Amino acid sequence: MHEVDIRVRFLLITMLENSISSLFPGITLEPFGSITSQLGSTSSDIDVRIAWQPTLHDKQTHMSAMSPYFLTPNHYNDARNKLMLETVANYLRISCPTFIDVLRLLHAKVPIVRCTHQTGIDIDIAASDK
Repeated sequence: MHEVDIRVRFLLITMLENSISSLFPGITLEPFGSITSQLGSTSSDIDVRIAWQPTLHDKQTHMSAMSPYFLTPNHYNDARNKLMLETVANYLRISCPTFIDVLRLLHAKVPIVRCTHQTGIDIDIAASDK
């Protein structure tokens, strides 16, 4: 992969992070896979993970704004991650016309949202605490 391809991908990650952080303040997107190992090709997709940092209030109550109220602290991470990904998918479809073909793959072993930027670069977004 050429340096310009890497820079474009990191620019897309920054754009996506800025958009998503308007929904979930304090999140960051962490790239992984071929973009970080620099083993990808110009047709490689971008793999990112939503990194969520609990606020002080979340730590005190053991719950976050995204966690369903009926789940115990030990069991809400998967539900929270799926809800977060579903919200991200809806937001991308409605508010970000540069991201097309937004697909929710929420029942996969590792739930993701897959989308394509108008440049033709595919992006997989995961929200895993693992």
